[in-house]
Amino acid sequence: YLHQQNPYLENMLLFHQIAVVPGSAYGQSCSRFVRVGIGTESDERIHNALMLMRDLMSRKNYNSTAIDKKLESEGLLRFEEKY
Repeated sequence: YLHQQNPYLENMLLFHQIAVVPGSAYGQSCSRFVRVGIGTESDERIHNALMLMRDLMSRKNYNSTAIDKKLESEGLLRFEEKY
């Protein structure tokens, strides 16, 4: 998944604090999926995050400019820019 921008995943992390790994990290056969780590979150937080993910998936466009500004304000680089 190196060098592949994914505004959906970036948006979830930067604006909703939900971290997921693109399925493509586990091979081409998983490219339509995401991996979610739930750790020790409560059932309520897991449910809320899954409902938010569902709602975010229905959006077709993400504001790349807003994502770039958020990364810059946090002092972060896109993965492919850093590595």
